[in-house]
Amino acid sequence: MTGAVSSQKVTEEFKGILSTVGN
Repeated sequence: MTGAVSSQKVTEEFKGILSTVGN
């Protein structure tokens, strides 16, 4: 459970990074 939540948070942060790089 904790691992899944942590993975989701990392994924969201990674998406934010990709968004910044894309722009």
